Amino acid sequence: MSSQSVLRLYIRKLNLLKFALWPNPFSGHLKLQVNSSYRRFLAWKSRVLLVDANNLVNWDQLELKLRSPTTNDGQVSKLELLYIVGLANERLKSGDNFLEIGTFDGNTALNIALNLPKGSTVITIDLPEDAQAKPGGLKYDEYLVAHASRSQKKHLGQPNVEQVYQDSTTVDFSKFSFSGAFIDGAHDYATVKSDSQNVLRHIKRPGFVLWHDYDVECDVGDVLHELAKEYPIRWIDGTRLAFLEVPL
Repeated sequence: MSSQSVLRLYIRKLNLLKFALWPNPFSGHLKLQVNSSYRRFLAWKSRVLLVDANNLVNWDQLELKLRSPTTNDGQVSKLELLYIVGLANERLKSGDNFLEIGTFDGNTALNIALNLPKGSTVITIDLPEDAQAKPGGLKYDEYLVAHASRSQKKHLGQPNVEQVYQDSTTVDFSKFSFSGAFIDGAHDYATVKSDSQNVLRHIKRPGFVLWHDYDVECDVGDVLHELAKEYPIRWIDGTRLAFLEVPL
């Protein structure tokens, strides 16, 4: 290699370093990629492995119905909603119920209910509409609890949805029969741990559990990394959903 070629290569590497360190679209994209790789490493280190949704659901066999799906604050993404609905539709049999913790505006509960087999119900738990967030909780949870959408639930009038207004940490889960569950209530460590323990203790087997807001470096991630020492929890690729298949 000529001295001029070496010099040009050296200059390109210096420019790469400069662009990586100086705020610009390239450094922003690089930061996102590094952060994503780091989170995947932490998940792998904690035994929460990535799984493709195509390995969980046989989409060719499903006919799903969605009604006015939205992606606003406090909701899952439309892709996540599709995965949740698909899992509920395929894995639940007639009479199997689905438990949701964290109703918010009922977007998820409604669309699950539309795709359940005959004789099955969505049981969804939310704080009373006049409730206030727990003192010392997360600011985002405070924002969602006070949000006007909580009083405009989409599932009202849907016959196979049972709404429970109560703090999930005070609920007696033994009174519910459910084979699928979605945990998306308060996001502080104590509540996520309580909700997870109650669901795992009372879910019918075989069953499955989904968690939202698995971002690795958060309270939800802390709880799931502890549970992953005992349970084969998986992270659904391209989403913030964690998944656990509960065998017989």
